[in-house]
Amino acid sequence: MDLTKNELAYFGDIGALEHDGFGRLVFVGLSYEESWEFKQFHDTYLQQERWANPERYVELMVQHERARLRMALPQH
Repeated sequence: MDLTKNELAYFGDIGALEHDGFGRLVFVGLSYEESWEFKQFHDTYLQQERWANPERYVELMVQHERARLRMALPQH
């Protein structure tokens, strides 16, 4: 997945990235393929009225955010 230096810094700061089992950079809670799809939504967010399936963005965002927030919780 191609991220700019600023995207890497931002997504890293908020704990949104991890590496999958193959060492590839992905969004937390998403597979490599889902991460690519999610990145495409991110890159075209200002043109969202043209998205063919905006519900898919919501699905991926919720999946990602739930996983990201679980990682931020203290483990008992």
